Amino acid sequence: MICLFKIQKSNTYPPSGVLVPKGRERFFFIITPFGMKRLCYLLLFFCQLGAHSCHAQWIVGLAARWNDDFSEWVILTDDETLEGQLNVRWPQQNDWGDWQYRLGEAVGTIQLKWANNWNEWEARGDNEIATARTVWNNNFREWRISDSQYTFTLRTRFGNLWDEWEIRSNNAGAFSMATRWEGDPRDWNVWDELPEELPMPTRMLLVFIVMHQSTAPFRN
Repeated sequence: MICLFKIQKSNTYPPSGVLVPKGRERFFFIITPFGMKRLCYLLLFFCQLGAHSCHAQWIVGLAARWNDDFSEWVILTDDETLEGQLNVRWPQQNDWGDWQYRLGEAVGTIQLKWANNWNEWEARGDNEIATARTVWNNNFREWRISDSQYTFTLRTRFGNLWDEWEIRSNNAGAFSMATRWEGDPRDWNVWDELPEELPMPTRMLLVFIVMHQSTAPFRN
């Protein structure tokens, strides 16, 4: 039998400290070297378990708030009690190049990097920056999304059809989006199997590019 703890009788308090009178000895739990190792493993396990239970909310869908307006969106997550928002910052100005998002405690902006150049976007939030660039100038069906650690190529799954998007095979995981109903870009399903530590601006930029490009033909 492997002993994790042992009881030691001592007439000092603490065990190597001041001498105490006979008959008033103290008993101490002493952790054996093997027990200390096991205790460390247990602490690590519970720390990881706690971190997993507090993971960032996964985005599972995106829905236009209004049937005839693409400037306000509801972000759906795997937690039915938590929804986010993705909105044009200045709707009165009809400026489709300046957006803001909020999801839980995560807030950020998504903007054109250069005025009137729809080939390049930048997302900022949580002290992170992510960029999106068209792979080929003015070809809005294929994009390169990148941050300080990850790079993804996002594209339409079937050429000129805007209902389904995916990232190319990537060892970091998979990501895809598809309209819930064919030809209707107001409601999207999101399948996100990318690393949990992926910065929120990068994750939001993937969702945003799909939505923004697919609704372009329907915007005024």
